[in-house]
Amino acid sequence: MRDPFAAYDRPEGFHIDEIHIIGWIFYLSKVYEIVDTAIILAKGRQTSRLHVYHHAGIIMCAWAAVRYRSPPASIPLFLNSAVHTLMYSYYTMTAVHVHVPKTAKAAMTGIQISQFLIAYMLTIPFLFIRYDIPVSFRTSLNGDRTICNQQRPSNLSQKSVLTETECEYGYETISCLQNSGEAAVLWMGFLYGAPLTYMFVQFFTRSYRHLGSKKLRKVE
Repeated sequence: MRDPFAAYDRPEGFHIDEIHIIGWIFYLSKVYEIVDTAIILAKGRQTSRLHVYHHAGIIMCAWAAVRYRSPPASIPLFLNSAVHTLMYSYYTMTAVHVHVPKTAKAAMTGIQISQFLIAYMLTIPFLFIRYDIPVSFRTSLNGDRTICNQQRPSNLSQKSVLTETECEYGYETISCLQNSGEAAVLWMGFLYGAPLTYMFVQFFTRSYRHLGSKKLRKVE
């Protein structure tokens, strides 16, 4: 008789290879940003503390996400890619002298801050959520339990197979993350992202606060 719970057994070492490839490409794109920073310095311009912290930290976080194949890391990956698509579209328009309102630049910074907050809300819960899955197991005469669909070693004797009981059914509480490496990636992202968000908010208020005051004066 087929085990009705077999489809719910948690696969060990399961990874989405396509997402891992995308993560690797994302990591390489962040390495390229070092070249972008070098070009800025070669032109005699200074880089801000925000710029250095942002690009140095994201490279380490991207490497960790690829190294430990943390599935939740794909959330900030796609958010960041979408935001950078908008950013480079904006830079392209300004480079070809297309008129872009000053408020558009402020909106881009606001979108960047929003992506950080959304990423926190969607990824941090992975560290704490636990849930039950149905499992089937056998109990041997000596009290050892093994998953029913777990592959037996090739040297398992026929006698030991016969001494096992029939499958029993129950529930196992598991984490959303499979190992400490996946969790470390999320903690690393949070510890890097919290100061980064603060610096972006500081930059936003320092650079664009006057836009709101101008609009207020026009209304008055």
